[in-house]
Amino acid sequence: PTDLARAVLDENILAPAAAAAAREFGDQPLIEARLHHTLALTYQDLGIPAEAEAEFQRAAGIREREVGARAPETLESRARVARTEMLQGKLDTALARLDGLIETQTEVLGGDAGETLRSRYDRATVRLLQGDYAAALEEYEAVHAAQVAALGDDHPDSLQTLSAIASTHHRLGDYAAAGAAGERVVAVRTRTLGSDAELTLAAKGNLATVRVRQRRFDEAERLYLEVVEALRVAHGEEFPRTLRAMGNLGVLYTRTGRVEDAYALGAKTLEIRRRVLGSEHPETVGSMNNVAVQLTALGRYDEAAALLDEVLAIDERYAPGSPDHAIHLHTYAELHMAREEWRPAKEKIRQAIAIY
Repeated sequence: PTDLARAVLDENILAPAAAAAAREFGDQPLIEARLHHTLALTYQDLGIPAEAEAEFQRAAGIREREVGARAPETLESRARVARTEMLQGKLDTALARLDGLIETQTEVLGGDAGETLRSRYDRATVRLLQGDYAAALEEYEAVHAAQVAALGDDHPDSLQTLSAIASTHHRLGDYAAAGAAGERVVAVRTRTLGSDAELTLAAKGNLATVRVRQRRFDEAERLYLEVVEALRVAHGEEFPRTLRAMGNLGVLYTRTGRVEDAYALGAKTLEIRRRVLGSEHPETVGSMNNVAVQLTALGRYDEAAALLDEVLAIDERYAPGSPDHAIHLHTYAELHMAREEWRPAKEKIRQAIAIY
């Protein structure tokens, strides 16, 4: 739902329901706690993490008071609080909460219990988001080993953690390890869910990105084409994930020198995004930048400059000084260099570096 729809749902349905839970079930606290927990899950599914956190906190407080801080249902609510803190970027707070929670879960539930492993997975993700990739990888691998021993390597939880391991290896620059883990995820998801299932397609896209890093371009192209075609059949060309997959394929074509193919795909993606999302949507602006790169490579400098002028004007209105703004300045600098316009190229690079 849109932000407006979320606000309407919160104001007219969810917030009154939270108030009613406290009012109607104040003398039945465990039922009240269950209702707050359910409301929190709804907020979470709707993408309203701050309200989800507040409702999980209410549920946790009631449960701690009624059944104790070490009761499994209290620990569940505390784990949910930490997860919503992580989703809101409160990484230090989430990490401190998870450290204490995992210690208690290990004592009460056992170190290999599913709830404990889930909290350890969340802690690894917090560390990943903090940029501590080595610590994240170490914990992901420990969690995965415990999941495989308890559940088998084909279990969804094991595969989710293996996907995280592949992603972390990718961030660390160990593309061989990332590729090996990604291959395993694709193989199992294909066998258990089917080649066109959403999770399988996501795994294929991730593996394709690793293959590009490994310069295994033919395999990357095959994977991207499979993803694009499956998404086009299932959802149509205007579906956001279809467009993103088309964009990834276009970037691959540019990188491998197939500039005409890249431009044809990029121009089509840009046309759809302009029509569906509007010219100032961030994904449309990203497509404009990609097409400008392709036009520059084709020697169509005036068209590239017109697009980049539009891109930078949008950046100045909505995202001045953002990382994307720096990327767009760098793209323009490359256009100037292609035209042997050294002074403006130097100025664009200087502006980009100041942002970086």
